[in-house]
Amino acid sequence: MPCCIGPNPNEACGYPPQTVRAIISIFAVIISFSLFTFMAIWLSIAERYTEAMGIVGIISTELGTIVGYYFGTRNKTEQKQDIEKLEMAAIRIARGIHQEESRINEEINNP
Repeated sequence: MPCCIGPNPNEACGYPPQTVRAIISIFAVIISFSLFTFMAIWLSIAERYTEAMGIVGIISTELGTIVGYYFGTRNKTEQKQDIEKLEMAAIRIARGIHQEESRINEEINNP
């Protein structure tokens, strides 16, 4: 039986991180919308609107859970890297402001 382990055991099948989760989420969205459309049309034809709305509610709740999980989870290292980038940008901005203030003060004091 073939095994799906790439060079990094933390990556699924050698794909980049979160690729498998994205693929599963995309398939879940496609299947949910297909099921949603089929059930809504089928039950509307049968004039069972209450049941149609109940099933639409159930499917949309499950879809929201799946999509929320996918977009709500991020790798902690990514978050840490984002924070570090923001901190470095803030430091560069502060240095630039300080240099500009120094230049302006020098122009004022030495006309």
